[in-house]
Amino acid sequence: GPHPLAAAQAHARFMGSDGKGGYSISVLTPTADPGMGAKECASSLAVGLVRRYGLKREDVLARRPNDSTFVMLFAVKADPLLQLKAYLLSGSEGRCVEVHLSRNAVAKEDLAPWFRGFHNARIEIP
Repeated sequence: GPHPLAAAQAHARFMGSDGKGGYSISVLTPTADPGMGAKECASSLAVGLVRRYGLKREDVLARRPNDSTFVMLFAVKADPLLQLKAYLLSGSEGRCVEVHLSRNAVAKEDLAPWFRGFHNARIEIP
C-alpha cells in the first residue's frame, strides 16, 4: 500500500510486508538532479546507503544485472537476527528509484539463497 510517510515525503511511494515471514518492501522515488540517469542515481543512492548503514566494501555484494538496474546486497546484525537487505537502484526522467527489500534471518546459511535470488532482478525503465 502507500508508504506511511508519503504525506510528508512525496518520494516515499509504497511499503508492504508479508506480516509473518519477516519480509518487507519499500519503494522510494527521490527527485534526480538534472541529467542523472540510472548509473548516476544508483551511485548517489549507494553512497547514501553506505553512510546510513556504516558499510565497508567487503560487507556489500554489488551487481549490475542490466543497463538500468544496480543491486546492493548486504546483511545487518540486529541481535538475535540478521536483516538481509537488497536494494535495487535505478533512475530515469528526473527520478531516482530505490526498491528496498529485507528479510529477517536467524542463520548465516540464509545468506546464500537470499543473494542468489537477486541474480536476475531488474527495474525496467520504459
